[in-house]
Amino acid sequence: MRIEVIDTCELPDGIYYERPEWLVSDLHLGAGDGSDDFAPNKRLFCEFLVSIGREPLHVLGDLAELWQATPSAVYAAHGDLLDALATHPGTRVAGNHDWASRAFAPGSVVEVWHDPRHRLVGWHGHQPDVWNSTLMPVGWLATVAVGLVERVWPDADTAALSVWRKVEAVNRARPSQNDPDKHLPRYEAAIVSLMTERRAKVGAWGHTHRPYVQRLNGYLLANAGAWVNGHTTAIRLDGRLAELVRVVA
Repeated sequence: MRIEVIDTCELPDGIYYERPEWLVSDLHLGAGDGSDDFAPNKRLFCEFLVSIGREPLHVLGDLAELWQATPSAVYAAHGDLLDALATHPGTRVAGNHDWASRAFAPGSVVEVWHDPRHRLVGWHGHQPDVWNSTLMPVGWLATVAVGLVERVWPDADTAALSVWRKVEAVNRARPSQNDPDKHLPRYEAAIVSLMTERRAKVGAWGHTHRPYVQRLNGYLLANAGAWVNGHTTAIRLDGRLAELVRVVA
C-alpha cells in the first residue's frame, strides 16, 4: 500500500496542523454481496487505516450503504472495520445513505462538524442536492432499485452512475439561493454559506464522489471523494498544507 499525492493547496493564513489529520467520505459499506461496492476496496482501506496509526480520521458521511442493506447485514460483513473505526480518533458525520449508522456508534454522529481551532466546518454535502435532500428522494428510489439489480448484474451500478453523472451535472450547474453573487455551483455555494455562518475558512464534504482541493476567495474547499467505483481517495491536513491523495495497492 502506498499513498500518492494528487493535488496540494496551502491552508488559509493562521491555520496549522501540528500532526496530520485525514478526511474520507462515501465508503458505502454494504452487506458483502454483489451490491456492496466497497467490498473490493476493503483490504486496501484496512491497510490504510493501520498505516496512519492514531492520526485522526474524520468520515464525512455515507460510511454505510443503508439504502441497500440493513445495519445488521452491514455489521455482519464489516464488523471488524466498524469496530476499528469506533475506537479510532476522529469525527463521524451523517450522510444521506447512512443516517441509521448511529446504530454502529450511538451518540457519536453529527450532521455538521465544526472544528473552531482549525477554522474548519464539514458536512456530508447532500443538503443542497435536490435529488437527495427530501424525505423520499429520487436518489433513494434509484439506489434501492440498482441494489436489487446488482445482485444478478454486478455492473448495474456503473451504468446507473453514468446516467446519474449527467443528471448531477445539471443540478451542479444550477445557481443556489445561498449564493449572493449567483456564480458558484450549488454544492460550493452551500459550503461557503456554512463557512460564513460558522466563521470558518476550510470547508470539507463528500457526497459527489468528485475529490478535489481548491482555494477560493480566501477559503479552502476540500472534497474527500469516495471509496467506491474506482475511487480510493482521502484528504490529508498536515502543517500548512491540504493534500488530496490516492491510496493504491
